[in-house]
Amino acid sequence: MNDNFEIRNEILRDMLNNNDDIKRERKRKLLKIFLSLICILGFRLFVGKILIPNVFGFPSGYNRYFLIEFNDKPLSIEYKITNELPIIPFIVYLKSSTESMSKLSPENVENFYYTIEKDIKMNIKSFECYNNKSRIRCEYYDKTNLKEKKLRLSNMKITHTSNPYKLVYEGEYNSNIGKYLKYNGSYTINITSKYGLNTVYLTTYIIKKSSGK
Repeated sequence: MNDNFEIRNEILRDMLNNNDDIKRERKRKLLKIFLSLICILGFRLFVGKILIPNVFGFPSGYNRYFLIEFNDKPLSIEYKITNELPIIPFIVYLKSSTESMSKLSPENVENFYYTIEKDIKMNIKSFECYNNKSRIRCEYYDKTNLKEKKLRLSNMKITHTSNPYKLVYEGEYNSNIGKYLKYNGSYTINITSKYGLNTVYLTTYIIKKSSGK
């Protein structure tokens, strides 16, 4: 009986020791994770991201075709897409970029004039390009077989580039821009947007003149 009692006690002691070992191992793992996060945050705070040029260039098929409209009237748009592919998340990225222009058909390439109207609404669309069912690289002259995709529009800057040269708006994207176009003359509109791992910098130009001039 005593032997059985001692065996049971020894088994209980082993179980308790094992539980203590498991708890200590869990604590060590949590401490490692915590210290790793502190190191990553400290690195990002003092050094920032490390961007390495992608020698393979911008990923094929990742670009899009963009369309911008003012009161349903299409306008030419320039764009640059930057891709940052994480190698070590939050620290090291492969960076590549591509630039292009969404041109218009010949009947829509005249200057864009606007009278002083409060309601001038801007609409921006983005499309993926396909050949049959295969996604392909978008080119400004290829507008066939497009599939519209969501685009996260974030920041917008509007600059009056005629006299007086003046930054008239900088902030969150707002499709109703009429209230910012107080002066006659030329404007440059810069918009930042995102999709996936890509950041898009859109630029377009408009000219405004008052009614009857």
